[in-house]
Amino acid sequence: MEENAQKELVENILSKIDNKDFDLYFFTMDTRGNAAAGIANIYEHVKLLGELGYRAHILHEKNNYKLRGDVEGPGLADWLGEEYAELSHVSIENQSIQIKAQDFIIIPEIFANVMDQAKKFPCKKIVLSQNYDYLLELLPLGRRWTDYGFNDVITTSEKQANYITSLFPSARCKVVPVSIPEYFKPSEKPKVPVITISAREQGVASKIARKFYIQYPI
Repeated sequence: MEENAQKELVENILSKIDNKDFDLYFFTMDTRGNAAAGIANIYEHVKLLGELGYRAHILHEKNNYKLRGDVEGPGLADWLGEEYAELSHVSIENQSIQIKAQDFIIIPEIFANVMDQAKKFPCKKIVLSQNYDYLLELLPLGRRWTDYGFNDVITTSEKQANYITSLFPSARCKVVPVSIPEYFKPSEKPKVPVITISAREQGVASKIARKFYIQYPI
């Protein structure tokens, strides 16, 4: 999905809201300078909402959220760009955040512990589901997102939405496909195949490997 199409889709969704007198907080983990596609997508949402005139923020847990590199290593600006580091960032640790009833808090699916902490907030609560593997990663046994007041879900595909509603029938899913940034492009480097051999015993694996290399010397 192209960025312009994604922008139009988000604008159409938000056009149902009469005014812009609210804040949107996207909870984000600190990558400590390591690139992560899921984090990049969150930043794209915040940047896009800001361009549309909404008050959108990156919400993080600690004050030492690493935006820029230092002697200890790179920061977010080093892999995502300075314009993203300059977006609004709010820390939970400084306790200056005042979440109002008309505000929105959006939390990725993996942070069930943060959802539990956020259930006391009076605002609208939304799950951002981007990864199939993380849906139930930290969710306690027998618990559901709705137990924490998260009844709405933003996800990236119809297949993911169908899977979510099979687990949480009362969840209301909205699909916002991911745009593909320019820095995600096929590598020009030659492809190097990786062969993995798994066996119960090392001797068996060794026999398979020897036969394989005889048959496929390349």
